[in-house]
Order: sequence, then C-alpha cells, then structure tokens
Amino acid sequence: MINPTLPKGWKSVRLKEILTPIYEKVGDKTLETLSISAGIGFVNQAEKFGRELSGSQYENYVVLRRGDFSFNKGNSKKYPFGCTYQLKEREIAAVPNVFFSFRLNKQCNEYFEQLFINGYLNHQLSMLINTGVRNDGLFNLYERDFYNCSIPLPPLPEQKAIAKILATADNLITEKQRLITARQKQKQWLMQNLLTGKIRLPGFKERWKKMRLGNITTIDVGQAPLSAEAGSYPFVNAGTTPSGYLSTYNTEADTITTPSRGQGGIGSVNYQANPFWCGPLSYRIRSKLDKLSTHYLYYWLSNYIVHIIEIAHMSGLPALNKKELIQLNISLPSLPEQQAIANVLTTADREIELLQQELEQQKLLKKYLMQKLLTGKIRVKGV
Repeated sequence: MINPTLPKGWKSVRLKEILTPIYEKVGDKTLETLSISAGIGFVNQAEKFGRELSGSQYENYVVLRRGDFSFNKGNSKKYPFGCTYQLKEREIAAVPNVFFSFRLNKQCNEYFEQLFINGYLNHQLSMLINTGVRNDGLFNLYERDFYNCSIPLPPLPEQKAIAKILATADNLITEKQRLITARQKQKQWLMQNLLTGKIRLPGFKERWKKMRLGNITTIDVGQAPLSAEAGSYPFVNAGTTPSGYLSTYNTEADTITTPSRGQGGIGSVNYQANPFWCGPLSYRIRSKLDKLSTHYLYYWLSNYIVHIIEIAHMSGLPALNKKELIQLNISLPSLPEQQAIANVLTTADREIELLQQELEQQKLLKKYLMQKLLTGKIRVKGV
C-alpha cells in the first residue's frame, strides 16, 4: 500500500499483513500467568491483583513466547485506547485470551515496540472502539478491526537503525532515573543521620538539646479568604504548593506549612520562602527563637513525616491535632550546626532537582525523536 505522505522507500501496511495471530491455548501446561499494566508492561497476575484471576479459564489462556506481543484493550490514563507490549523478560508465559496476541513476521520487534509505546494506533483505535466498556472493563473492539489498523513500514535495516537510536534514548532516561533514585536514597540517609546526631559534621561537638516543638515555634491555622480580589500572594491550603492569588491577608516569608486536615495531604511539609496566604486547612509553623533555623526545622519535620502521620486522626477525614503536634520533641543542635546541616541537605535537594530537570529534557528529546523518526520526517543516514 503506497502512502504519498510517507518518505521514499516506506510503505503503509495493515498489521494483519506482517503478523501472525497467536491462539495457542495453555491447556494442561503449567505457566506463569501475566497481565499487562499500562506504563509498565507485563506483570505477574497474582502480584498485580493479589491473587490469580485465571481460575477455571486458565486452560484457555494463550501461550506467549519471548518476542511476542499482546494488546490489552483496557483504557488507562497513559493509554486511553489500550496498550501493546512485547514479552522480553520471560521465555514463555500465559496471558488472558481476551488480549490480542501476535507474532511479527520478519520485522524488527524493537521498532514496532517503539511504535506501540508512542501510541501510534491511538487515532485509529479511537474511531474503532464502540462507546463504553464491557462488564470486564475492556473496550468493545473486534480483533479483526485491530489487525486492520495501518502502520508505516520502513525497510528492515531502517527499522533496526531507528530502534537502536530510540533504545539509546531509553537507556539514557533509565540511567538518569537510577541516578535520581540513588541521590534520593543518599539524601534520606543524610537526613536520618545528620538530623539525629548519629553523624556530626566536622567542627561540631556541642551537646544537642531536646525541646518541645510548641516551645520553640508558633503554630496556628490560617484564615479563610476575606477577598476574592486577585493580588500578589499565592494561596496555600491543605496542600504544600501555593496556588491561586489573594491579596487581603498574608503571612511573612520563612514559614513552614503542613496540612491540618483533608485527604491526601496529611504528613506533607513544605518551606515557604516568600509571603503567601495561609488558608484554614493549613498550619503555619514559625520560629520564635533567634537560635532556630527554619530550614533546619523544615528538614527535621520532613524527616519526621511518619510520626506526623501517626499522630494524625485517620478515621473519617484525616486531621492533625495541634495539641499533639506541639508535643513533638525536636533534637536541636547549636544554630551554626543547624545551618550547616540545612546547607548539606539543601545542596542535596538542588542536585536532585537538577537531575530531575535533566530527566525531563531527555524525555522531551525522546518524544521528539519518536515523532520524527517513526514518521520518516527525519531519516537515519547511512541506511
């Protein structure tokens, strides 16, 4: 099939022309049963759902071998029209027979894997899927319609070259994610040791003090907005991130906020560097000692997040009682040591933030490469 919008040497084909559907039933074989999780790929069914779902239908499950593909016609936020994955981590397994499973014929699996990950079929599937879902949560989509979808097909050498470039981009993203995880663990280790005095920074030997949070800070709840007039102060209420703008009431900068009640926010802590409006669902915590670093206090509370959650009333609407919050005992070194500890942890935060920014840039680059290479708008030289 010739498509004038495709580059020279490419053609448009229907999936059914380049694949073989897989219908081999498990029968009496004993195989690991897998499901598909959007954004992850194949996962053990029992681990995903807490139990095996195959039951009496197990013998009708389909046998999948390394390199085979399956399309899960369930919707998700990342893949609203279903997702297709290649079996790569296992030699053989069983998948539900409601998946559309297939094997490519003399094509580059990795090229098609990238094509599916990029959601190339989404537009076609959106027009094929009937409104609503079945009782099992899957779309009403006929197998023949799925296999009738069209895809761009470059020559096999170009498929392999494109797949190699995109795999390199994936490896860079994975490595950056691993580095971020390692730095986050390192920061957590620093917090657990520096904020408890288990490890002291060079030059500090003075004994630490134990003090009640209520004795060294003022803790109060914000106010409901007095005006809806747009102003210059961001609004913090229950969550940690300022949003919206109101002008009538604000609290000074260098303040810590933590939600007083509400779903999902209890236990989160944030440092507000700039003036902001504090709403009625947030506590604002401010130092009332000259020898207390707000940055140190922020990190200490962040490290104590588990304990903050423990003292929150989790029945019904979660709430953090001020009377219990002020009873927290804080380990307090001298002000210079507080500042030194806070500087170490701030440096760690900045490094993680920079790595996360680099990760987002690499993801954008990968997206750009997929959009251009998988459509032939950019060709691979020397193929």
